Amino acid sequence: MIKINKWSEVFENADTRKRQRLGWFLTPSGCDSKGYRRLMKLGSDGVTAFGVYMALCQLTATGSAKSRGEFQHSDGKPMDLEDLSDLTRMPQAVITKAIKALADAGWITAATGRESAPTGRNLPPTAESIPPTAGFVKGEGEGEGEGEGEGEVAPAALTPDFPDPEIEAAWILWNQHRKEKRNPVTPTAKKQQIKKLNNLSKADAIATLQHSTENGYSGLFSPKDNRKSMPARSGNVSEQKQDWSTDGLKLA
Repeated sequence: MIKINKWSEVFENADTRKRQRLGWFLTPSGCDSKGYRRLMKLGSDGVTAFGVYMALCQLTATGSAKSRGEFQHSDGKPMDLEDLSDLTRMPQAVITKAIKALADAGWITAATGRESAPTGRNLPPTAESIPPTAGFVKGEGEGEGEGEGEGEVAPAALTPDFPDPEIEAAWILWNQHRKEKRNPVTPTAKKQQIKKLNNLSKADAIATLQHSTENGYSGLFSPKDNRKSMPARSGNVSEQKQDWSTDGLKLA
């Protein structure tokens, strides 16, 4: 597994640690650190490694509050170099070369293992698993979170089902919504939904997930769907149950 060293201490503060996901992250100023100077001595390779490092920071910032800084799937398995290449849109060869330079600079730690990236470094145990839910999180020894979802625990780390972090975030919230309705998505329906969503554009996939979650639907519906085909919010209870219990998708 690959881990950004001292992520919480260097790239976050008391406020960001309470937030479920970050649209930005803090980064140190100046060019005087030992690690930075060591990278720049490598010339163009060091500049490339610095770019890879910033891309990894942007990627991990989309993770849950207690797992940021580590690259792992929602099932706890570490991401490999191929995963990081897919998610950052960077060539795997470039990332592989940069990882060694970043490890030598002391900016990351990486470990080998049956499912880990082949970099030859040791890594402490992975972060504890986090129950899935939405909103902000309450930091240990810190004040209350602000805004909707105050004091709640962050959702699990990124799911490997979608390559785009924004789609993944919407997918996590959709599944949490279904669990809260005591009607979780079945494994068969999950496969069908993932297949359908992956065939949509990024914007349409996110819109469908958000629309269905915000309206309390039990199936996935695109905002483009004809209103007559949407599940009724009032009326005969038995009819509602029949419409809302489906796991199928009605996508435009």
